[in-house]
Amino acid sequence: MDFAIVDLGIGIKEHLQQAYPSIETDEEAIKIAIEPERSGTFNSNKNAYSAKNNAGMGLFLSSNIIRRLKGDLYIISGNGQVHVSPTDTTSKTLKNKWNGTIAFLSIRIGKNSKADLHSILQDLRSEAESERNIRDNKIEQENFELNMNDYFGDYAEIKQEAINFRDKYLLPKLAEGKKITINCKDIKSAPHSFLNALLATPIQNLGLAAYKRIKIVNANPNIRETIDFIFEDNT
Repeated sequence: MDFAIVDLGIGIKEHLQQAYPSIETDEEAIKIAIEPERSGTFNSNKNAYSAKNNAGMGLFLSSNIIRRLKGDLYIISGNGQVHVSPTDTTSKTLKNKWNGTIAFLSIRIGKNSKADLHSILQDLRSEAESERNIRDNKIEQENFELNMNDYFGDYAEIKQEAINFRDKYLLPKLAEGKKITINCKDIKSAPHSFLNALLATPIQNLGLAAYKRIKIVNANPNIRETIDFIFEDNT
């Protein structure tokens, strides 16, 4: 039995970026979406989806059930595609883009095809809990995310605040070997003096490794240009 579920929504990447702003490609977003308890609704203002047990399990459960039933699942969103087969999961970037999400499923059905779905679901939920614990520990150990708006408001302009945050958080976290993600979402203004105070010393300390250890996301063009200049000027 082959069937497709198709929508013209915002797509997987834009949805997940509400909670995981560092996602850059559609292909990466789909891979994350089939992991357990991954959903943009965890950071959404929609009350109906505010609890973690209301979201983040659908694609994980369905993709693994299809795998155990020896079926195939293709997920397309934007210009990314992920194929879940009985033996592996592969992905690629497509030439053309779909503004939304497509799920195409192919499942073998016959008299000899029997499956205890209740047992499969129990196994998958146990697997999901184990994966979540491993992932959370790894993320906590490797990454530190700065949501600029939470600390500095819409206008990140006071140089001393940048220096205080740099010395209290950024430099110690980098010294521990962590990667830094700086989310500039909703920041309307951040002048060179502020951004230089925040980033120049960490970039100088890291050298060219700063390009791998410090990631900037959701910056408007003016802020992005200023940050690029600071990276170039200090490496």
